[in-house]
Amino acid sequence: MPILSCSIPDCEADLYVRGYCRPHYRRMMKYGDPLGKPSEKPHNNCEVAGCDAKTRSKSSSLCMKHYHRKYRHGDVEAEYRTIKTAGPGRYRIIYSPGHPVSSKRGMVYLHRKMLFDTIGEGPHACIWCNREVTWGSNVGAPDNLCVDHLDGNKEHNVLSNLAPSCNRCNSGRASQERHEIVVSIGGWQGNDTIAALRKPEQRRADRIA
Repeated sequence: MPILSCSIPDCEADLYVRGYCRPHYRRMMKYGDPLGKPSEKPHNNCEVAGCDAKTRSKSSSLCMKHYHRKYRHGDVEAEYRTIKTAGPGRYRIIYSPGHPVSSKRGMVYLHRKMLFDTIGEGPHACIWCNREVTWGSNVGAPDNLCVDHLDGNKEHNVLSNLAPSCNRCNSGRASQERHEIVVSIGGWQGNDTIAALRKPEQRRADRIA
């Protein structure tokens, strides 16, 4: 028995139902025409004065940039990119060839050398979550030992200010510090969803209360 084909000219797909193949039958049911296509609704320009960017979707009135400003800060004109949110100072690098945590060229961050020389190879426990961390792990790995400057000052390289930390806690603390700087000048607070967020300890206290 021969296999029947779709009734649409130049369509060689197998017959599905009512004379059409599966794709053409779906178009028939959806658009009333087996060759029908969804109507093309063009993207409009962003409604913000002076912005020529296209809207983020065909039903939106804002471009991606102004949508995120509205969502995050409650104001399409909010601009926080120019705010300095990085911690003070810069990491100091010294030449120490052959040191266990130095690079192939013999360069090493001073704070890493100082802490290694004090606490040794380890493994050690993250000061924040107690996860076991090691010096030799790949950068970005969960068990990679990061040296945390407790006061956030990258140039304050004294042993009392240095502590072993896992990558998650170290990067999380940095993100929280940047977040608090933006919040302190009014950022994020205009959005109900963002403003409702709390630190874990604050959420626990709210539940108990």
